[in-house]
Amino acid sequence: MDSIYNIFIEAWDIFMDVSVFMLFGFFIAGLLHAFFKADQIKKYLGRGKIKPVFLSALFGIPIPL
Repeated sequence: MDSIYNIFIEAWDIFMDVSVFMLFGFFIAGLLHAFFKADQIKKYLGRGKIKPVFLSALFGIPIPL
């Protein structure tokens, strides 16, 4: 029973550590949703095979930093 309790405690600690980054990600997603229209994003990232993947990766690089 003690090991189950320790698992829940560790899971809670991980959740608390990650929650700040989750909130920041939700904030950035909200800003993107507010300032960019879906058609505008589809214009740049919706055509082709390699270029949209490269641009998506390029735009996603600053997020973890």
